[in-house]
Amino acid sequence: MPQSGAQEHGKTRGREEYLHRLRESLSRLESRYGLELGGAGGIGLTAEARRLQLPQPLLNNQTIVIPCQAELQDLGLVDPCLIVPSNWPVELLPTHKQLAVGGQVRSIARSAYSLPKYVMDAAWRSTQVWQGSLMPVLVLIDGDEKYLVRANSWFFRLGEFRGHDIDPSYVNEPDERDLKRGAYLWGDDLSLEITLVVGKF
Repeated sequence: MPQSGAQEHGKTRGREEYLHRLRESLSRLESRYGLELGGAGGIGLTAEARRLQLPQPLLNNQTIVIPCQAELQDLGLVDPCLIVPSNWPVELLPTHKQLAVGGQVRSIARSAYSLPKYVMDAAWRSTQVWQGSLMPVLVLIDGDEKYLVRANSWFFRLGEFRGHDIDPSYVNEPDERDLKRGAYLWGDDLSLEITLVVGKF
């Protein structure tokens, strides 16, 4: 199948070019602003994030990310924003709309789009596969159990609903029959709108 081989080669080359551009962008931003959260000398942003209980450990509990809303130098207020550690390999950086570095962060706050911690944990524990993707998590909004949070997500939006509207103490597994017949409403994980901040914290 020469054609599929060529397509595969094209995908690989496209990915390599994307990663190369990403590394160059990060290098430029690091040179200009630095990676330290809040800039050199810091302005207590890591402590502020902890006070607001924003840091979120991932499955291994050794990697921490900070889903938030942030004020960034030269970019203004961004929401949703995801701060990830600077020691993450570029290949593992999540999908995002724009890139920034820790030195650009001027203030940090809770995002209305952020999932409640219990729900976020459940979304990252999802291992069952449904139709080629990880099974979503069923959540409760206004007493109604019909909303789906995508696996491995930090944020949620559906119409007027945001992450903060989700019941923080309830998650369930969706019924596969109801999934097939479209009985649930899928939330957007906002992955294409995230401002990704790579920083030291």
